[in-house]
Amino acid sequence: MHSNSPYAAFVSRMEEKAAKWTDRAGDPQEVADRIVSLLADPEPPARVPIGPTTGWRRALRWGLPDAAWERLMRRAIA
Repeated sequence: MHSNSPYAAFVSRMEEKAAKWTDRAGDPQEVADRIVSLLADPEPPARVPIGPTTGWRRALRWGLPDAAWERLMRRAIA
């Protein structure tokens, strides 16, 4: 990305956050194995939460009003 792009600062922040998030990401093999098992399932679920942060993210999303969840997500990427 060119440094004179209007998105340069945002992209830089997102790259820094992505590096931190990658350290906390789940095991890619676990995700791949789960996908394979879902492909073999004749009636797979519509959504399959997976990963180490799934529990608290689902609890927050369920417990917060939409506006609060959106503010939280905006802060996470700001």
